[in-house]
Amino acid sequence: MKSYTIGPWEVVGDNTICAISMEDATPEVFIAEVHGDNSGNPRLPNDSQKWANARLVAAAPDMFELLEKFLLDSENRGIFDSDLYKRAQQVVRYARGDE
Repeated sequence: MKSYTIGPWEVVGDNTICAISMEDATPEVFIAEVHGDNSGNPRLPNDSQKWANARLVAAAPDMFELLEKFLLDSENRGIFDSDLYKRAQQVVRYARGDE
């Protein structure tokens, strides 16, 4: 069972990531806000990076599902010793909170 908010997640407005309702494609659950500006503040990403960060966060559920499928496919093929498989396992464990 997944413990994160089921996707799809999308960037809504200027900087908000929301889970989108499958019934009517409207923002349903607030996930996160991504901040940034072009002031030169080294502690904030610039606007271009802000949008890239928001898209990356919004893609997280799809990427997580894809990694899980990759691991299952690798296991079905008996491929357990590749560096890619091991790294994917680490990422999935981290995302689940197992590490």
